[in-house]
Amino acid sequence: MKRVGVSRFSVIRDSNFVQTLFLALLVFAIYFPTIGGEVSIVDDRLMIDSLLNNTDFSLTSIFFPQSENAGYYRPLIGLSFLLDKMLWLLDERMMHLENLFLHILNVVLVFFLTRAVTVRNQQSHSVVPFVAALLFGIHPLTTESVNWISGRTDVLAGTFVLSCALMLVRYNQQKKISYLCLATLFLLLGIISKEVAVAFVMAAPFLLWPRDRAVTITMTPFVHIVIVLLLLGIAMSGAIFLDNYWLSILSAAVYFFVLLSRIEQLPGKRREVARTAWLSLSVTGLAAVGIALAVVLRRLAFTSDMGKFGRLVTLMADDPNHTISVFLGALGFYVKKFFLPLPLRFFILEVEPLYDFVGMAVLLGIALMIIRRTLPAVFILAGACMLAPSLPLAFGTVAWTGYAERYVYIAAAFWSVALFAGIASLKVFDGWVRWKKFVVAACTVTVVITFASVTFTRNLQWRHNTGILADTVNKAPRAKTIRIMYAFALLLENRIPEAKREADIARTLYSLEYDENVDIVTAAILKESGQLKEAESCYREAVQRTKFRSANALASIIRFYEDFLRDDQNDDARILKKLVFYAEKQAALTGNPYHFYKVGQYLLHQGDHAGAVTCFRKARDTFPPDNPFKGYSERILVKLCGNGTKKPCLPECRQINDKR
Repeated sequence: MKRVGVSRFSVIRDSNFVQTLFLALLVFAIYFPTIGGEVSIVDDRLMIDSLLNNTDFSLTSIFFPQSENAGYYRPLIGLSFLLDKMLWLLDERMMHLENLFLHILNVVLVFFLTRAVTVRNQQSHSVVPFVAALLFGIHPLTTESVNWISGRTDVLAGTFVLSCALMLVRYNQQKKISYLCLATLFLLLGIISKEVAVAFVMAAPFLLWPRDRAVTITMTPFVHIVIVLLLLGIAMSGAIFLDNYWLSILSAAVYFFVLLSRIEQLPGKRREVARTAWLSLSVTGLAAVGIALAVVLRRLAFTSDMGKFGRLVTLMADDPNHTISVFLGALGFYVKKFFLPLPLRFFILEVEPLYDFVGMAVLLGIALMIIRRTLPAVFILAGACMLAPSLPLAFGTVAWTGYAERYVYIAAAFWSVALFAGIASLKVFDGWVRWKKFVVAACTVTVVITFASVTFTRNLQWRHNTGILADTVNKAPRAKTIRIMYAFALLLENRIPEAKREADIARTLYSLEYDENVDIVTAAILKESGQLKEAESCYREAVQRTKFRSANALASIIRFYEDFLRDDQNDDARILKKLVFYAEKQAALTGNPYHFYKVGQYLLHQGDHAGAVTCFRKARDTFPPDNPFKGYSERILVKLCGNGTKKPCLPECRQINDKR
């Protein structure tokens, strides 16, 4: 008997290993094209360039930057990029591979999460965990987060949030306090990977206290359907005829209390009602605590105010009815995307108003899940909680796109668990004949093959900037930002006529605010075409219209004059004068000591030794002690001002020697 026990344990253990290994190989095969993908010109290129040029990249600057005008506090992402720089000099292939490995890790976590749920239902040998993990691993909605290096925020945060969920499920099953401690640690790591992880505090109570079994609602299916349709009709009528979306909230609340009152009469009904009410209140309170925690962390890290986030809160508070409408539309859109992901779009500016009605139905479904609170139901609620932080982004005032497929990444993991855990819990399958089970298996295989082919095709599009941006432009032809990015991608491939055509179209598109990138990219195209005067005019337009407050515009015109200076030696004085002018503006705007160092070099070439001494002194005093440019600045100052034995040539030099 003892040997049999060991044999069975070995079979189960080996089965888990084989399944997870097979999952990893399948997902790796589907995502293999992403490894050789280009660096995306959307955020990735700028991010990598800034990391390569930043010589002060340290743990202190990552965790406590104390900078102004910062948007997000994600130190673990910065730490991962620091390791990329130290280990392989930001090689894009390795950075893509990291994203893929993190995604595979998340797939394995989904496998064990689903298994933890199904094992509880005595289904230790079920293939359900494998199918659930595979569905998430190859789901088309995950392609953006995995292919985009900047999308690592979603993948890394997903790793910690899923780990936290697994620890909570283990705690609920074994009641070991060590699982709670690990869950807390994982949640904190998730929060400093991406702020949306803080929303998991709302899901934690549901995972900690699920119902042991599904409750019975004392209503016939017909009555239940009538009530749902009636409440949904009231919500939709209020939106259509009264432009009032508060009725959607009211309908969901009424549905919740009707269900709560119709729970089957059980000895512990009063306790169940009290626990449900307490859970609802605690989730609301934890949401407030989570928001406060995110604000406090950001305050400790940055010296600036909330900026765009403050304006978003003001916008939401000005018209709560419109805010509810936006939230419902976004909620309906993302839930639909999980089940019907096509068409895939990198840039989504707005969604159809009909998604408001889908959101109303989803809201009623959430009320039902809170009442049921079985394990599949709590995973649905966990996904909804993780989706909640993306709803305000639909206003389009914080992120560069109001809607994005990557916002569903973590939610899709929880919904995959819920979907197949729910299927596994249905006892109706036990009595099915073989051909019915075969039909279910065939449908599952069809979905998996379809998703795998769509995801593989999407990964091929992501390999090249022109591929993904051409697809995006075709689906969003009026998106000015994407159009100019596409023009720049074409320019990088030296497809000048096509790039010029796209830039010309971008200039005709309307936007609420001036976008200097239109003039910057147009100038770069004109420069490559040999139209230098026209290019210079565009660069100056970008700088002047941003009132010298755009670091990108200033850096672009400086690069233009530097290239011009190398190519045309007959106009050194005029070009050098302009170069000094814009470089001084850049140094004053950024406060970067390296920019002061460059201004000093330009002034030396111009023959302005006094100005050069001032700039090199600022650079020397600002560079950290371990930065090599601090020593370079000091040596230049010594040459300009003497070594202390000779009479200094300038008053500034006398001050330097006096300090020595």
